Amino acid sequence: FERVLSELLSERRAARFRPAGMSMMPTIRDGEAIVVEPLKEAPRRGDIVLLRGRDGLLAHRIVRRDGSLFVTRGDSSNADDPAVALEGILGRVTSVEREGRTIPLAGFVPAVTQLAAWIWFRARRRLVGRE
Repeated sequence: FERVLSELLSERRAARFRPAGMSMMPTIRDGEAIVVEPLKEAPRRGDIVLLRGRDGLLAHRIVRRDGSLFVTRGDSSNADDPAVALEGILGRVTSVEREGRTIPLAGFVPAVTQLAAWIWFRARRRLVGRE
């Protein structure tokens, strides 16, 4: 799967698939379809990118840039991933499909929505943890 996906993106074609996992909750829920497009420019802080991680492919958010390396983290995680070079980033996640709707994940309005969802998710985790 990783090889085919890498080939599609290197041919400048978008890919749609359903990743498993909860690391990007609440932005991307387990089993929701995402669309990944090839990079047209260097990713920026806040972008969700598809990258090669230690254990395979990850769709995580860029939290900072250290020189030529990018540091990512899942929205529901407290720890950063190991830094990755631009060559390790396969593409940018541009949308998620949820309940029959396509939700764009790029631009100002989606970023504000994602921030609000992230704050709500963190607050909920803390409240549930105290009960």
